[in-house]
Parts: sequence; C-alpha cells; structure tokens
Amino acid sequence: MFKPKSNRRGAAAVEFAIVAPLFVLLLLGMLEVGHSINITSMLANAAREGARVAVSDEPTTTTAKVNSAVISYLTTAGAYGHDANGAPRPVTDAVVTITPPGWETLPAGEAIQVQVTLDRTKVSWVKNNFIQSNPTYTAAMRKEGTQ
Repeated sequence: MFKPKSNRRGAAAVEFAIVAPLFVLLLLGMLEVGHSINITSMLANAAREGARVAVSDEPTTTTAKVNSAVISYLTTAGAYGHDANGAPRPVTDAVVTITPPGWETLPAGEAIQVQVTLDRTKVSWVKNNFIQSNPTYTAAMRKEGTQ
C-alpha cells in the first residue's frame, strides 16, 4: 500500500488557502459584471419605452408621461431589487432627460432623445469607490406623424 511522505502533510490546505480567496474574488467579480449588464439592459429598455411615449403622435404627450413610462418600466423590471415579499422596490430617483428642448412641438420626422440615469449606489451590489459614474443609457427615435 502507498504511504504518503510526511513532509507533504498539509500541502493541500495551504494550496486551498492560497487559491480560495482568488476564486471567490473572481466569482464575485463575474456576478457583479453580470448584474451590471442586466442593469444596462434595463436602462436601454426603459429609455426606449420613454422614447416611444415621447415620439407618439398624441397631442397630450408630456414630460410627466415620459417620466412615468420610464419609472414604471424600471420599477417593474426590478432595477433596485426586490423586498422581502418579492415585490420590486420602487424606483423614484431616476433622472430622465429629454432633448431637444421644446420636443413636444417638433414636427414629424425630427429626432427626440431620452436619456435615463440611475444612482450607482442603489444598483451596484459591491459598494466601492472604483466606479464613479452612474449607469446611463440614451435612446433616440423620430417623431411620429404625417409630414
């Protein structure tokens, strides 16, 4: 029967102690990057929803309706996570910017941009100071209607 050498005793424990923290760090980094990609996708969809409302041919389209569409999408998608009961936490502080100024009165065919920005500290799982910018996405569409 094979008998291990006594000078190799505990080598596996030392190797594990060296590799385990690196593995956990890599795993957490992958989770945070995946979460960041998910947030970017939510922002892209929310900006598109806001742009769809902004370019509609309805005469009653206002900034409040565009903001409401964006906030509603972000809340439903769970941008700020979920509470203990599984309900999405409300998104109340998304910054929605619509350009150009006076977009409500633009003629059909003109481009309207909707930019959505979230607070980084509320969407990131890792609290760090390495990433300074807030997640932002801009969608542009042309105003509907007859020309």
